[in-house]
Amino acid sequence: MAEGLNKLVNEGSSAAIKNEAVVALATIDLKEALPVVISTLETVGLSDSSGLWRSLLGINGASALLAAELPKSQLSAETARAGLRPAREGSQHQALVSTLMQIAGLSLTNVHLSSAELQALAAEALAKGDAARGEQLYRRTDLACTSCHAIGSVGGKVGPDLTSIGASAPPDYLVESILSPNAKIKEGYHSILITTKNQQVLSGIVLRENATEVVLRNAASQEVTVPVQDIAERTSVGSLMPSGLIDSLLPDERLDLIKFLSQLGKPGPYDAAKHDVARYWRLYQVLSKNSHLGIQGVSRGDFTLADWKPGFSTVEGTLTEESIAKVASEGDQSRGLFAAATFQSATSGPAVFTLAGKASDVWVNGQPVKFDGEFTAETKAGTNVMVVRFPSLGKLSSLRLSSPDVIFLSE
Repeated sequence: MAEGLNKLVNEGSSAAIKNEAVVALATIDLKEALPVVISTLETVGLSDSSGLWRSLLGINGASALLAAELPKSQLSAETARAGLRPAREGSQHQALVSTLMQIAGLSLTNVHLSSAELQALAAEALAKGDAARGEQLYRRTDLACTSCHAIGSVGGKVGPDLTSIGASAPPDYLVESILSPNAKIKEGYHSILITTKNQQVLSGIVLRENATEVVLRNAASQEVTVPVQDIAERTSVGSLMPSGLIDSLLPDERLDLIKFLSQLGKPGPYDAAKHDVARYWRLYQVLSKNSHLGIQGVSRGDFTLADWKPGFSTVEGTLTEESIAKVASEGDQSRGLFAAATFQSATSGPAVFTLAGKASDVWVNGQPVKFDGEFTAETKAGTNVMVVRFPSLGKLSSLRLSSPDVIFLSE
């Protein structure tokens, strides 16, 4: 069996199949499979790496073994950093967190600030922090804030919604929540750890449960159903938000992040309560692998096509060039890059839109639309989709789509 799994890992399988094979090998004998595990972690992308880390940590006993064996390995600092977020989810992997921090060259924060110190740090953030830079930090992939929290309904549902957190919570509360997530856990966001009879380890927030099953939302915002009869042990582990989350940030960066959170919900560019601007996009690039499908389905917003990828605007509604570039592939472009936003209209008829940014074509529900800054397009009652085509990869620009006549959707 191990021979067949090693073949899947080494013979050009897809990333998903390779990861499944690596986890299967680790389940059989993690110590024996460790070289293959490390080489795979080193070669997969960040998002795939996080998923692989979580799968590995779902093997009973894997956390302790990895904590003991990784210092002897050649794990890179970058890969160790990628593993920190999954390892910090919950409180059961503290030894592994320490190991990964050491390999990554980071120091672990164990300081608990007094009430006066929390207030002083909050005051410093308000005085010196930069909210715009703080939002960039919030959206960094390695911090994964957007995976757990939503702003303006866009983002994860594992942690509390942050749309109005700055207006509803004092700044020192925000500081404490970041530094010590377990100090004050919001009702409904306590997580549990389940060990199954076949030695799987699962953690998450209980969405619902009955006499036959428990349904969790895990740190990857996925729903996981566990039959009650399969549960060997169930314990409370506090917050899914990792302690030491901002250990990798510089002091000024921490002030910027706190300043950004403190502005959420207040009047101005960080008020996400209104849905008159598109904050959630889907992006699609026509490449050699999908060019045979043409662009007709793309232009009408056919989201059953496999290559749509999510894109998130800033709170004030700008889909940045950096966000777009993460999806774009310069080496294999054939017929362009597209962005789609969905919205609801109460009635059918004309609606006014404002599109800021460079575009070569715009479609609403598959119909081409004449556009020039502010324009009017026919909509139908219910859900609609607007698709924008960028002129070329060399002319990417940020996009901002707004309308007073419709409600933009978050998924």
